[in-house]
Amino acid sequence: MNILSLSTVFDKAMYSLSVDNGTIFTHIDSQKTKQSENALVNIDQLLQNANLKIQDIDVLAVNLGPGSFTGIRIGVSLVKGFACALPKIKLIGFDSFELFARHTKKEGLHLIPANKDFYSALIQNGKVTNRGLTSTAELNKYDNYQLYDDSIPADTMAQLVIDKVNKGEFCTINELNPIYLMLSQAENELLKKEARNDN
Repeated sequence: MNILSLSTVFDKAMYSLSVDNGTIFTHIDSQKTKQSENALVNIDQLLQNANLKIQDIDVLAVNLGPGSFTGIRIGVSLVKGFACALPKIKLIGFDSFELFARHTKKEGLHLIPANKDFYSALIQNGKVTNRGLTSTAELNKYDNYQLYDDSIPADTMAQLVIDKVNKGEFCTINELNPIYLMLSQAENELLKKEARNDN
């Protein structure tokens, strides 16, 4: 089974390609501002390295967030576009906390910076629960937490997705929805504008 996975929600975009013989090809792109331009180029390079075409991919996996709003939209839109063109392909969505927990291998509160606050979730027995927002002030309540760093290797993502494939955790294109834990800047501005118009 050939599995193509991508995560475009952090400063570094990650791509992995797991092929039938067990070989895993990976690529990390640190050009945050170029993610929308580089995504297809990076995927094409992985496919060339493995002597494959996009039609040879059996499973597409994407990080649904939380993270950069633009990055989430890039990844989800790209995978949905491929899925529309390749209707037999299977889909998997995973979230940033699953990836983070897989990397740290620690339980408890996990935090991902989100402007002045943090996206947060509890990891217990390998399960992600209580996703939400935690302010800097609220951190005083916690004795111990894991703060996201950008050292997660792309092969960690590949292994996470392989595990999900083995468990049959597939989804439909309609179930492949971004995980937004707060409103985007555009949504906040719209709410402010509507509030001013109501007064």
